[in-house]
Amino acid sequence: LIPFGGKTPQVHPSAFLAPTAVLIGDITVDAESSVWFGAVLRADFGAIRIGKRSSFQENVSVHVYPGSQTVVGDDVTVGHNAVLHDCQIDNDCLVGMGAVVLQHVTIEAHSLVAAGVVVTDNTQVPPNTLVAGIPAKPAKSIEGRSAEWLEGSASGYVELARRYKEAGIDR
Repeated sequence: LIPFGGKTPQVHPSAFLAPTAVLIGDITVDAESSVWFGAVLRADFGAIRIGKRSSFQENVSVHVYPGSQTVVGDDVTVGHNAVLHDCQIDNDCLVGMGAVVLQHVTIEAHSLVAAGVVVTDNTQVPPNTLVAGIPAKPAKSIEGRSAEWLEGSASGYVELARRYKEAGIDR
């Protein structure tokens, strides 16, 4: 946890921070969220807000433009090596491995950003939507087994983070 510009990251006691995760500046991490090994959340220009039970897997990068913010809701899973920059991810979403979500993007609730996707500036992804491709385009609605899988993603990481904390692996 690195203070910057008079702001120190605020992390709920029930959240998990891997020993090699780096959080800088104006960041809030809410209850039961997790930031995994090698992830860097850098809030030196603006704020980063993370809701409850959200997970940032290995090597995720999060940043923000001056005077703006990156906001991630509750029960969001951000996959390995993803990049979030000055965007909003609403509740119950999954951002796939290696995806890039650029500035002024909103991913509405219960949506899935496929692995490797680039969501370009000013895109609005409707709720319950899978986006795929470069640039990202709506591919289909989230329903049936896909919806069930999406709903279970966050809870799996909450449980894993709990196990790490119980094993004494936590910042």
